[in-house]
Amino acid sequence: MRKTLDLVIEKLFGLIFLILGASGFHSVLPFINLDRFIPELHPFLEILLDSGYFYVVKGIETVSGAMIVFNKHIPLALVLITPIIFNIVLYHLFIDQRSWQLTPFIVVANIYLIRKYWSHFRSILTNNF
Repeated sequence: MRKTLDLVIEKLFGLIFLILGASGFHSVLPFINLDRFIPELHPFLEILLDSGYFYVVKGIETVSGAMIVFNKHIPLALVLITPIIFNIVLYHLFIDQRSWQLTPFIVVANIYLIRKYWSHFRSILTNNF
């Protein structure tokens, strides 16, 4: 039962970032289309789009999501995606409260996966100096 839960959380978490990250470049699913939100975008998101930084973040999301879905270097994917999740949470808390519904799952799944792969992080987080 535990292995099934691990697998479901891991794959769903990876798919979310793979699909939402790729949707930043091209409409992957018909109901996730960035163009239809452009008139409603918060000015902060407009700045991210205009500067090109949005595409860097979406690229990291896509690559990290693919790494998790295909079981390639999952601890590295978690290291890459965790700061983005932190910024997603802060964005929805302080800037734009719309479309936050997926955020709690993402946070809980991220913590769950970090706990699952904790042995990979232990050596860099302990005082070995």
